[in-house]
This record gives sequence, structure tokens and C-alpha cells, in this order.
Amino acid sequence: MSVDPINYDSFDYVFGFNGRPTTDWKPAQLKVIKKGKFQDFAYLHGGIPIFNRNSLDVLNDLLFEFVELLDVEVTNNIVELKMVNVVNLIDAVDYSRSVPERTLRGKVNGFKKMHFLDDKVAMQTIFKTPEFPYTRVYVSDKFRDVVLASKLKGFEFIEAWDSERTDEIEKDEQQRFEAILAEIEKNKGTEFSWSDAVGMVKQGTAVASGSWKLQNDKDGNMQISRLSLDCKYSWINSDIVPPILIGLKWHEVEKSDM
Repeated sequence: MSVDPINYDSFDYVFGFNGRPTTDWKPAQLKVIKKGKFQDFAYLHGGIPIFNRNSLDVLNDLLFEFVELLDVEVTNNIVELKMVNVVNLIDAVDYSRSVPERTLRGKVNGFKKMHFLDDKVAMQTIFKTPEFPYTRVYVSDKFRDVVLASKLKGFEFIEAWDSERTDEIEKDEQQRFEAILAEIEKNKGTEFSWSDAVGMVKQGTAVASGSWKLQNDKDGNMQISRLSLDCKYSWINSDIVPPILIGLKWHEVEKSDM
């Protein structure tokens, strides 16, 4: 389900949801613009979670200490929704193990690699951090597991960190990754251009360039993949080709299982 504000000019809730309780809340007026089949979690731009009654019944015990549930008026549909203002702001990023991305002025605007301090997040089921107080909401494995077990629809989880991944594990992964790339480079044969590579893929050949790989699936559709740090290829079928691929030199390789 997707929702939009009735009046964008007065829609300033995004800037009020900064990890702290609201003051003088007036119910947000929203309209459903896409009902779809995912009704347990409503999508609203700006990163504000919106749950329906089904979600709240399932997740209430995990939420009540850490959020405000704020009233919403839906003008074009009979559905009960609540805006979820996460008021659990925790200074939890472990900068000794994280790799931040910064603006020219030094402000953190993302992370290449992110780790949390175990003692800060151990008992937290949902929280925000001072780096992204208006947008990013983090949840625990327990929260995710409850959602999945309850078969709630519309939730999407992206792993931000893995508490079991030590520096030694990451170092070993990096070494295995670099060894595979070195082996690919060592055994490559004649190299050819992007257009020739596409032609060969159409004929059933797999080609590679560094960590990138191309091959057709069983239906004859060209798949694009890039070797990840866990040394696995994740394939996508996309009509949009990343521009970086066009300038690379390619060579023939064995096809992968898909």
C-alpha cells in the first residue's frame, strides 16, 4: 500500500520525526494512492513507518517502549493506520570498525561498512541513530523474525550489520574474494569489447571482466552479476546496463549455475 499526503504544502511531518517525541500532534491527512496486496505496512516518502491494525497487534510488545503511535486520517479508504514515530535515538555506531562516507564538510551521509556497539543495541528492537535521525529506522533480528513468522505483508528488510561478523571473518572473506579475482585474471584468454561480449552471450557463452559476469538464463535472457565478498554471484535481469560495463574488456569463462 502506498499513501500520499492530501496537502504537500502542510506536510512537514518528516522534519518533525527526528528521534524525539512530537508536540501538539494533529492527525495527518493521507490518501491511499496504491492499495495493492501489501496492506500491513504502508509506504510513505520520507522514511516514516506506517502500520495497520494487523501489524500493531503483532508488533505491539516490541514497539511500545520505543515509539509514538500517531493518528492518521485516511480520506479515501476505510483502513486504520498509525504513523510510527521512533523515539529511541541511540548513539550506537562503532566508528572503530565502521567505514563512514562523508560530505566535503565532514558530515556522515552513509556507510560503506557499518557496525553497531553490541552493548548499546542488545536490548533494542527498533531505534534510530543521530547520524540519520529523520530517515533511517533500524530493527533487531527479533523484530524481523516476528514479522516473517507472522507473514505480515509489505515489510522489506535490508541488513545493516551482522553482529557475528568479526574483523577476522571479514579479512578472510576479502582474501578469498581477491584470490578468486586473481585466478580469473590469470586464466583469462583473448579479450574483446562490450559489443562482442554481448554477441557471444547471445550465442550461449558466458563472459567476465574482473568481478562482473554475463550469461543467458534458461529462457535466453541476458543476466548481469557481480561477485560479492561472500564469493557468490547474484544475478539480475535488467533492461538498464550499468555504464561502467560498456568500457570494460571481456573474456570467455565457464557458465555458472543460476
